[in-house]
Amino acid sequence: MKELGICTLLREVLGLSNDDLLMMDWDEENKLVLDWAKKHNYYVYSEPRESFFKWEAIKLAEEGGFNGVILEDLS
Repeated sequence: MKELGICTLLREVLGLSNDDLLMMDWDEENKLVLDWAKKHNYYVYSEPRESFFKWEAIKLAEEGGFNGVILEDLS
């Protein structure tokens, strides 16, 4: 199962700088992530630290037939 952290996706895959990210509001960033995830068949797993379990993200992505998972710790 391929895994991508949210920061890796935004900075390394999508090539966004800190300035780019600061200029975006949550809706724009969310749409960018969800559009990329849909295009590449990735599951988006976003949970606060106390509910964040990498194994759960992988399990959900595998059960859903996704190619990978984007991990986001909301803490």
